[in-house]
Amino acid sequence: MRSARRLLLGFVSFIVIAFGLLSVHYTIFDGVEHHREWAREHGMPEPSRGIFYLGCGAATLGGVALARFNHRMPRMRGNGHAK
Repeated sequence: MRSARRLLLGFVSFIVIAFGLLSVHYTIFDGVEHHREWAREHGMPEPSRGIFYLGCGAATLGGVALARFNHRMPRMRGNGHAK
């Protein structure tokens, strides 16, 4: 059960990281004019600072979650020593 949960959380974290990086790519890399044209044609939001900040936050949150949920930490006893 624990390994299945860890695998699921790792997968979700990876998806969040990918979403964040794609959002950042959509707003700052070469071809922003192409993205603006595509957004206008398809009724999507144009690249903006809000999307950039959302992408940065999602990539950071996904990275922290991936590190947190996939890192095995030793269990501590009441006196602070590892079992």
